[in-house]
Amino acid sequence: MNQERTLNGKRILVTGGLGCIGSNFIHYILEKYPGIHVTNVDVRQFGFVPHHMHEQTLKKKYRYNYIHGDLCHPRVLTNAFGGDGFDYIVHFAAESHNSRAEKDPERAVHNNISATLALLERARQVMGMKGWRTLQRLLYTSTCEVYGEQELGDAVRPFVEGDPLCPRTKYNITKAAADQMVQVYSRDHGVPTIISRCSNIYGKYQAPEKLISKAARDLFSGERMTLYKASDHLREWTHVLDKCRALELLLTHGALGEVYNIGSGEERSAEQVVKGVLGISSREVDARYGGPEENFIEIVDGRRGHDKRYLLKSSKIQQLGWKPEISFEDGLRETILWYADNRPWWEAFPPVDLERSKAILSPVS
Repeated sequence: MNQERTLNGKRILVTGGLGCIGSNFIHYILEKYPGIHVTNVDVRQFGFVPHHMHEQTLKKKYRYNYIHGDLCHPRVLTNAFGGDGFDYIVHFAAESHNSRAEKDPERAVHNNISATLALLERARQVMGMKGWRTLQRLLYTSTCEVYGEQELGDAVRPFVEGDPLCPRTKYNITKAAADQMVQVYSRDHGVPTIISRCSNIYGKYQAPEKLISKAARDLFSGERMTLYKASDHLREWTHVLDKCRALELLLTHGALGEVYNIGSGEERSAEQVVKGVLGISSREVDARYGGPEENFIEIVDGRRGHDKRYLLKSSKIQQLGWKPEISFEDGLRETILWYADNRPWWEAFPPVDLERSKAILSPVS
């Protein structure tokens, strides 16, 4: 990678930097680029309480600033955009769970559409202002789910970036709307945007509301795990550090106005994932339950809009030089062992009620 196209010495605004992808991305770029300066804006909703355990470390060791607040509040954006601006903006902030969006669609609209619009509008307003840095990229993290559902079976054609968006759930619809809003601001207002659409993410710092992180917490808490009856539905799993490397590449080498799929090609069903978790920790399961792995799994009814499959064709970003480096087996083992070694981190999350807990175990990010 050419020196002039690295992130060292740049100022970056990250939104939603307390979530799984955002926090991993911040750690990744701060550790790799000692001269970078990161401002993180996050409203700190459910799922982000334990971030305080490493926030002070970031402030002491790196050029890092955290702003608590909602992007839809003008004062928050005014505070965030103080100084001489940013070279890059990476927009992670979102309501990222199907079941919560189903239960509270207004919150999903607020966090996914309204917040994205507010950020785009502020970026448009500051472009070209005297004394401000030239904004080089605004990178929006969308999702594979905006494409809609695929069928199971070997004959499926992976989604490509030019496919129409056919979202089927409230969460997917809000992400697709924000996705297209980003494209409008690129085309009509010249905001230098790039969109990434990624498959399911897993790794450290993921709140225990997603399939793998929840399985780990249940396992080490001695709780029974619930799976939907349609546990054969497939998801493509990408390790969060591979996602971070892809985003880094898009910031430095991605083409403006373009969309890039990010997927590992490694598909697993929810049942395969859970059994993989149990295989890594089989002695722990045997000690707690004294029997086969089936004693750890409870089958429950599924939720509405539970899509069968999302599979991406990622050749476009691969042409830039990216490829996944972490296999699913290695990444899963690393992730489960991280949760085993970091019990205080996930124990700091607020209790999850039974209805939400069952809904959370969908494999959909």
